[in-house]
Amino acid sequence: MRISRLADQMSGSEIIRIGNAVSEQIRQGATICNLTIGDFDPKLFPIPEGLREGIIAAYQAGHT
Repeated sequence: MRISRLADQMSGSEIIRIGNAVSEQIRQGATICNLTIGDFDPKLFPIPEGLREGIIAAYQAGHT
């Protein structure tokens, strides 16, 4: 399979590279609060009430 020149010149995502490095350090036993990629625990990072209401209103209006 041939890859286009444009695709061949693309570099990987920096945030994914950093996230993978952090995950590897955690796997090796380091204590790290990983805030790089993924869903945050809503108990630690609750959604502000105004934003929550806006999300619900948009969902109920069919804007999914």
